[in-house]
Amino acid sequence: MAKVISFVSVKGGVGKTTISLEIAICLANEFNKRVLLIDGNISAPNIALYLDLTHKNSLQDLLKGESFQRTVYESYNVDVVPAALEHYDQTDIFRLRRIIEKVKNKYDFIIIDSSPHYSEMIPIVAASEMIFIVTTPDKITLTTSLKAARLAKSQGTPIEGIIINRVKNVPYEVSCEEVEWASSLPVLAKIPEEKKITECIFYKQPLIIKEPRSKAAEEIRNLAQAFSGEEKKTNWFLRKILKNKEAFMRREQVNREILRRKFMI
Repeated sequence: MAKVISFVSVKGGVGKTTISLEIAICLANEFNKRVLLIDGNISAPNIALYLDLTHKNSLQDLLKGESFQRTVYESYNVDVVPAALEHYDQTDIFRLRRIIEKVKNKYDFIIIDSSPHYSEMIPIVAASEMIFIVTTPDKITLTTSLKAARLAKSQGTPIEGIIINRVKNVPYEVSCEEVEWASSLPVLAKIPEEKKITECIFYKQPLIIKEPRSKAAEEIRNLAQAFSGEEKKTNWFLRKILKNKEAFMRREQVNREILRRKFMI
């Protein structure tokens, strides 16, 4: 039975779609998981553009009664329901929760890329079992990102943590500790700014496929590994030395280990 998770933010440009896409593809290709990726951003969809799935049947068609089989497409071993670039009138996105319930037994994960707009985010949060907030390490974006956290809390959907994206490691960035203090949520990943993302989008190839050894891809892989519930392989000699391994981990590594144990249940 699939775990239904959403990546949310109330500010565009934080890389939420990229993270949703990369995590989905990493889970499918490196951890052998059955993954469904849904573009829940009705007003400004991007996944169809990233994966060259424009001019296909869409989430809007699915919500209006089209069959699931005619609106899902395979890309990089992930089943994808893209959203149409044109906004359809009278699209009831609240139907998404019922649709997901019908297909949950086919997948290990259902990942939803949420819209930053409140009106579209509310039904996405309602359809999800776990929420992950995406922010960049600046105070303005963090402040607006916490609005998404409050919305999820008001809907009763568990927020599992925050992903800090586009990290440049400059002095004026908000630190991991400051983010956790402001949000009362664990930071699960600090994904560095990746210059080749633009190139990957141009060639319609995910970073995890095109640049698998990049630092950003490695951090995405670490997060996907926590989702998978699998323990990261460590040299046996290193394991022997680090009996209390959490004492040697960065804060986000410890948080991922706690998350991984949740997914093992």
